[in-house]
Amino acid sequence: MVGYILWESYRRFLDPVTIDPELTLIVATGGLLINVGSVYVLQSGEMSLNERSAFYHLLGDAGGSIAVIVATVAVAVADLPIADPIAATLIGFLVLWSAGTVLRESSSILLERSPSSQDDLRTDITALGDVERVDDIHVWQVCSQLTVATVHLVGPATSLENQRTDSHRRTSD
Repeated sequence: MVGYILWESYRRFLDPVTIDPELTLIVATGGLLINVGSVYVLQSGEMSLNERSAFYHLLGDAGGSIAVIVATVAVAVADLPIADPIAATLIGFLVLWSAGTVLRESSSILLERSPSSQDDLRTDITALGDVERVDDIHVWQVCSQLTVATVHLVGPATSLENQRTDSHRRTSD
């Protein structure tokens, strides 16, 4: 999509098109108001990846609307037809930025990148009582709001019965 937007911007640079400033301003202003209202409704403290994707998309659309409004005024008032392809190029880069942000976050989940430092986690777990060492840690995100871990611990108990006895003794004390 970005490629198409940039191609059209290039074509408009070579051969400027006539735009209807009144209609363009009405549509762009309406789009801006809707996008700003949607951003206001959507924004919150903790957003899932899907909500952040929609948020970035709406921000990009609002920025695109602003670019269209500025370009339309520049073409209609100052007779600067170059403003139209410049705005289109800016919109293309806004789309690329918002898509890149979402792809970066989603690829971390898809590639099961650890969301936390394993060395720090290993240190914290080893500091717990009855943990002699941590042999294996694997931490990953199932989705943007759910982190899962598997950990192989080694402790002093040699059997399940010893572990139960030790646990019972600690809770009795």
